[in-house]
Amino acid sequence: MTELTNTVQTWCRNPDVAPEVADLSVALGCGDIDRYAAACRQLDLARNDKDSQQRCEQLLERLSAAHPALANQVSENLDDPTWERRLNDIEASWAWGAAAAYHQMVRPTDTEQIHEQRIDDVELELNRVTAELAGKQALQHCLERMTEEQRQALQSYKTNMGAYGRGQGKNKDRYLTAAFEAMKNAQQAVPAWVMPLSAVTDTIPPQPNAFDVVIVDEASQASIDNLFLLWLAPRVIVVGDEKQCAPGANYRNNDSEAVQESLDRHLADMPLNLRNGFLPSSNLYELLASRFSDVVRLSEHFRCMPEIIGWSSAQFYDSRLIPLRQFGADRLDPLRVVHVDDAAEEGQRATLRNQVEANAIIDHVQKIIDDPMCRNKTIGIIALQSGKQTQVLEKLLYERVDPAEIRHRQIRVGQPPDFQGDERDIILLSMVVTKARKALTGRTEQRRYNVAASRARDQLWLFTSVPLASLNPTDLRHSLLTYMLHPPATLTVDPELDDVTPGTRTEPFACLLQQRVFLELRRRGYAVVPHYPVDHRAIDLVVVGDNGRLAVECDTASRNRQPEQVQQELHRERELRRAGWQFIRIRDSEYLHDPAAALEPLWQQLQQRGIEPRSLPAAPRQQPHWRPTPLSDDEDDL
Repeated sequence: MTELTNTVQTWCRNPDVAPEVADLSVALGCGDIDRYAAACRQLDLARNDKDSQQRCEQLLERLSAAHPALANQVSENLDDPTWERRLNDIEASWAWGAAAAYHQMVRPTDTEQIHEQRIDDVELELNRVTAELAGKQALQHCLERMTEEQRQALQSYKTNMGAYGRGQGKNKDRYLTAAFEAMKNAQQAVPAWVMPLSAVTDTIPPQPNAFDVVIVDEASQASIDNLFLLWLAPRVIVVGDEKQCAPGANYRNNDSEAVQESLDRHLADMPLNLRNGFLPSSNLYELLASRFSDVVRLSEHFRCMPEIIGWSSAQFYDSRLIPLRQFGADRLDPLRVVHVDDAAEEGQRATLRNQVEANAIIDHVQKIIDDPMCRNKTIGIIALQSGKQTQVLEKLLYERVDPAEIRHRQIRVGQPPDFQGDERDIILLSMVVTKARKALTGRTEQRRYNVAASRARDQLWLFTSVPLASLNPTDLRHSLLTYMLHPPATLTVDPELDDVTPGTRTEPFACLLQQRVFLELRRRGYAVVPHYPVDHRAIDLVVVGDNGRLAVECDTASRNRQPEQVQQELHRERELRRAGWQFIRIRDSEYLHDPAAALEPLWQQLQQRGIEPRSLPAAPRQQPHWRPTPLSDDEDDL
């Protein structure tokens, strides 16, 4: 016992000895067995604490080598009880951190923008090279096939047509005949000839199959007098629209006995149902479209505002026209109606005129010229009925509007057929009549109204002197006036979307990511429309500003799409990009990883496109329902 006591006392003199050794020495000195046993137990606990401390230091050293920031946080928060729970999930947290670091490494934030820019650059270069290659191949083909005789004939044709000029000289017939003779040898040397219909008979020798293919543009403007075009080639492509004004549409004697007798005499071998297609009011497009099923219908419309083309699309094309015009929230109000009070009509049919309505239209033309919002906007005035009204309008225009402004604004007055193939930024329609004597429903008026209502790019005005209630519901005038008084709401927000929360999906959102991005945009004051319809599909979110719009697509794993569907969507997105749309995609994985970083490209795009926070009007609770007027196949409405 003495030896043990001395040994323990020697240990106590060591400054690094554990405090529990002092209690052990005292217990030995006084012979207290219980105190000695307690001191031994305390000494064992101290030894275990030391081993744990050493193990902890070893692990902390290893952690510092792998992740210094985490090691520092652990060492500084050892007394925090929550860290015990957090350290129990260290494996899952470490795996998440490794995945996040890998994600950040393999996909920088600007990768998608870089790829989009490269695709745009490649497409532009591809189009340029393709055009250049086609041009050089065509020139090479032409030069290789051209004989010396043909080259001389081409030069002779050019010289004689230059001398012919406008066809007003005394030797014009001589030059035209010489050019015609030269063309007999020169025709085969040129791969493609482009000319108006009026020049074909003066230029091309009347020989069957003179060309491989004949393409007739605006074929609805080609009357049946131009059937000879089918004789010039074994293959013919006609481009046109049966709903547009046709050259013989105003012929009112289709049912006369003389017309029927002539058709029966000259086309006796043709079935009656086909024979009636050769009426004076027929045109080349109608004639061929009724005989061939291989018709390619173009549906994309880039000229008019959606509200403007919406009436023609629904009334005449079964809503097949898809408006792709790009626009901002500061645009002109697309559809406006002005009711002219105390108006009176004079004359009838071709001499019908409305002086009061004409005065109101010319007054408004001057207001447009003075309006800063309409700076440099071109203007057209269309009388929906009567050529006499166009004369009244034109006379007032030149009396009261500066000729310089007329030239600068390209102001033109006419009837619907006069504007066939033409367009203006702003169109003003004159309905002319004050009494609706008969409903306009026939094919002739359908074409006239379709052309008149689809000539405006930015704004369409309708000046009417007839109350809506006095028009027959089957009248095209009733249809147009009703539509323009209650146009479809395009840029509006649903007040119920104010109650959307980030945690529960709400219609029309397809996923929570759309809702969360929508709420973040609204929080910053942006005007955003969810589920925006374009081309038979919907864009997730469209942010609207004064200078344009930005389409936002939200990609989530919940969208069960096949690779073919993804490819179709991307292809359609590129088509919309070419139409002026700008897209940005937000992925759910990136948003969950770092919402702020995922939305940063969105804020950058909005700033670059000049789209600032603004508000949109609320959608009306009850929008009057407009329906197209049933159409008639009758040619005569008057």
